[in-house]
Amino acid sequence: MSGIGAEVVAEARRWLGTPYVHQASQRGAGCDCLGLLRGIWRALHGSEPEPIPPYTMDWAEPAREERLWHAARRHLLPRPADEALAPGEVLL
Repeated sequence: MSGIGAEVVAEARRWLGTPYVHQASQRGAGCDCLGLLRGIWRALHGSEPEPIPPYTMDWAEPAREERLWHAARRHLLPRPADEALAPGEVLL
């Protein structure tokens, strides 16, 4: 494994043991699943590309608008469902 995938995996491993904390993104202190992605992004690319709006724990947003899903689609590339994932890729 090499390249950006190896960097993502190495950074993700640094987060092992970080407890779950809703809407947090601090290695060693707490994060949720989005916070883990945000923290890895910051470690590899610097500042986050856009502010994160508040969100519910179960993503069942009261306004029925999936703002986080739309944001993810702006920064992640879609892949065919039958294509194998490579190390460091994100599955939503």
